[in-house]
Amino acid sequence: MADPNGLKGKSDFDLFTEEHSRPAYEDEQRIIQTGEPLIGKLEKETHMDGHVTWALTTKMPWRDSNGNIIGTFGISKDVTAMKETEDQFAETSSLLETLLANSPDCIYFKDAQSRFVRFSKSFAALFHIANAEELKGKAISISSPKNTPGRPTKTNRRSFAPASRSLASWRRKPIPMATSPGL
Repeated sequence: MADPNGLKGKSDFDLFTEEHSRPAYEDEQRIIQTGEPLIGKLEKETHMDGHVTWALTTKMPWRDSNGNIIGTFGISKDVTAMKETEDQFAETSSLLETLLANSPDCIYFKDAQSRFVRFSKSFAALFHIANAEELKGKAISISSPKNTPGRPTKTNRRSFAPASRSLASWRRKPIPMATSPGL
């Protein structure tokens, strides 16, 4: 860890690029002028060597014994790992939405009560539903007559009764489960 005394007399402009230093300086000047604190601001910190970190910062007016503002003080918490995880989650979520919107396959996710919570447009089209939101939170019962293997009939494609059979039961043979050694 670096010696904290090495920071005495320096400002953000000595440690960070203008991208972070200028807004930080302006925030501090506003606190000095108004006396109003800055609480919980998410800041992107671009360091002089180019690497980026993220901090959750709170800054307060620093007052002398007479109540006069003589500067600012604050605390910053490094939230870089949290921000990177949040960004990865947003990217993954975007990829999932793209997949669900464009995949020709029928993809769906169900909750513990067997209700649909996410699904591909192709899956909604299977039930002739123009507005896919109609399926959310619904359990679908599919019955497949003996003479119609693999597909539901047009008359039973849109039954929203509690699910009694899974969509996989449309197939003549069960789908084999893949297994991995050690599981």
